[in-house]
Amino acid sequence: QSQKIRQESFQEIDIISMVKPITKYAVTILKKEQIIPELQKAIQIAREGRPGPVVVDLPVDIQGQDIEETALVPANEAEKNSVYKAGLEKMQGNNISDYEEAIELFSKISEWNDATDKIAECKRKIEEIKDKAEKERIEKEKLAVARKKKTRKTILIVSPFVLAVIIFSIVLTTVIIPNNQYESAIELYNNGNYEEAVTAFQSLNGYKDSAKQIEKCNNAIKEDAYKNALLLYENGNIFEAYKSMLGLGEYKDCKEKASEFYKQYLSEQLNGAHIGSNIFFGTYEQDNDISNGKESIEWTVLAKDGNKLLIISKQGLDCQRYNETKDDVTWSSCTLRTWLNSTFVNAAFNNDEKGIIQITKVSADKNPNFNTSAGNDTNDKVFILSLSEVYKYFPSEESRRCEPTDYAVVQGAYNKFDYGYGNCLWWTRTPGETPVRIVSVSSNGDIGMYGSWTTQLDPAVRPAIWIDISNL
Repeated sequence: QSQKIRQESFQEIDIISMVKPITKYAVTILKKEQIIPELQKAIQIAREGRPGPVVVDLPVDIQGQDIEETALVPANEAEKNSVYKAGLEKMQGNNISDYEEAIELFSKISEWNDATDKIAECKRKIEEIKDKAEKERIEKEKLAVARKKKTRKTILIVSPFVLAVIIFSIVLTTVIIPNNQYESAIELYNNGNYEEAVTAFQSLNGYKDSAKQIEKCNNAIKEDAYKNALLLYENGNIFEAYKSMLGLGEYKDCKEKASEFYKQYLSEQLNGAHIGSNIFFGTYEQDNDISNGKESIEWTVLAKDGNKLLIISKQGLDCQRYNETKDDVTWSSCTLRTWLNSTFVNAAFNNDEKGIIQITKVSADKNPNFNTSAGNDTNDKVFILSLSEVYKYFPSEESRRCEPTDYAVVQGAYNKFDYGYGNCLWWTRTPGETPVRIVSVSSNGDIGMYGSWTTQLDPAVRPAIWIDISNL
């Protein structure tokens, strides 16, 4: 072990303690055998989840020791891969400065993979952007010259004839045309073209009784939708009928009909569900447009035990920190567990739906790579999967890839790591290397065993629940 870390220099400071709060990982190398493993570990942590800084402190006495040259190859490859991926990410910016930065990165590893081809591609993209900008500039100049010439040729002649034309134009635009448009809108209504009639009446800006006619058209639209919903129900399209009735709000008995249709749909789809199938259960804001109400939640069936189903949300529904403070934490004590079993469950499910959600014993599964405490087992209605459950139900990287909802992205779910495919990170409940890290699934489906910081706000949340369909 290195006894004189800095050879008793008067500048000696505890650099690791200083940088730990602002880095993803910090370590001091005490033996030359640690150099390669710790550098590889630091690179992996820096790239997992949201990229961030790491510090590897290499004392002077360690710097002076010899290392086998072959031991440097993995580290060199990891460094080149890191630079290569950084270059690819810059290419996604689609602007000249990003492409120039990408060229600079690829130039550092010009013999690595297809870095030379990437440099040529970046240069070509830069030229294309410049050419497009130049063409747009020339076109704007031409338009400006044409407008200037037209302005110079405009001559205003005031005469009795022109005055008569002006008066006629006023009568035409304020009386004749609006009246013709009004009659056309009435005809559209009489022919059952209600939406077109609404647009026509709105364009009249209050002419005659346009406002009253708009209300009349909207009621006709609702009545058509109501009849169509009943027809959907009669034809066996129960879920579509439910959504149609739900969208009509307070019109007639739509709320009652929607509730009736949903209960029947829920009973039929859950009884017919099997492992791997997708079902709709509960509602939650997903398209980030609160004006159109909450959307139905789509779930994937992971397991079936008699009349009980284990289901997990198909998408990342929200973005929450695993824990609000950077303290040692487990699933039993984290704030995410509290949020799922209070705020989320009340927002996503009505009383009938809550009635079939089971209280589940949630095991405190340890990380197989580390001896970090996993805490105690809990009893929850809503939970998230452990690492072992992720491997069990999602055996491949592809099966683990998950898209976030638009709402989750706005809340902070980060979906920019997989080169444009839009997948996100998502939490498990298994601890990472330390009690302030939790294992998460990356956007490309691999698993970061060291874990993400518990206060990190970019992994999405995929709730899981057991429901008992015998209670329907």
